[in-house]
Amino acid sequence: MKIKRIIIIYILIILTGPLLLTVHAEQEILFAPPVSESAAPPSSITVPPETPSPEFKDSDPAIIQQVVPVQENVGPMAFIPEPEFEFAPVIDGAKIIHDFIIRNQGTAPLLITVRTGCACAVPEYPRSILPNDEAKITITIDTTGYGGRDDFLRTIKIFTNEKINSNLQARIYGQIKNFAEFDPKKNIILKGKADQKIKLSVTITPQENYPFTITNYELDEALKDVVKISLEQKGKKYILTAENQVDKPIRYMGKIHLHTDSSYKPQIDMIIRGIIK
Repeated sequence: MKIKRIIIIYILIILTGPLLLTVHAEQEILFAPPVSESAAPPSSITVPPETPSPEFKDSDPAIIQQVVPVQENVGPMAFIPEPEFEFAPVIDGAKIIHDFIIRNQGTAPLLITVRTGCACAVPEYPRSILPNDEAKITITIDTTGYGGRDDFLRTIKIFTNEKINSNLQARIYGQIKNFAEFDPKKNIILKGKADQKIKLSVTITPQENYPFTITNYELDEALKDVVKISLEQKGKKYILTAENQVDKPIRYMGKIHLHTDSSYKPQIDMIIRGIIK
């Protein structure tokens, strides 16, 4: 009996052994400890970046700036092709006339205002220039009193209704030669007290390249009753003397006009001013 039992148990062990091993392996898998993230091997699968939605694209300022088209120029646009002009040397008293061209390269009328900053420079110009059109800014300069200036300069300021560049400039420059030398100065200022004798003399010397003779002179009405004039010739020079004739405090100013036989400058104008206290 014992031998039969042993044989039966042995047969059962042989038949059920593989099944028990399979169950045991499955239990080890089910109850295995979780693997930590640090110990996990790197994934070999590359995840592509998430594509932004159309709403996200529209809300990105950088993307919006790229897709918005550049706006065309709207409004006036001023342009001066040649903003500088150097005139040939002239004699004191000559008039300089020059035209500056100004263009409107915009899409709306260009409004302009011109300032010269000096009464000796007078501008003439249209107040409005149509798109794709051009006009002239004419500057007339009276050089009287500027003789001897090798660096004469006048800056012309042009103000426009252009938003970006509303202030433009043009320049006129050159040499103004003396027709004559005046010593000590060309203009005469009679300054002093009414009870004193006030007079001043100026020596006038013609330039070698522009010889002339003073034939006569005349005074402005403002000077005829307040100033006494004497003119004396000494060789090629002339001595002009002005003397105050008023015995009370007063101020006056006018011009004396010296007439010459020169075709270059038939008349020399000098200012006489009185400051009597």
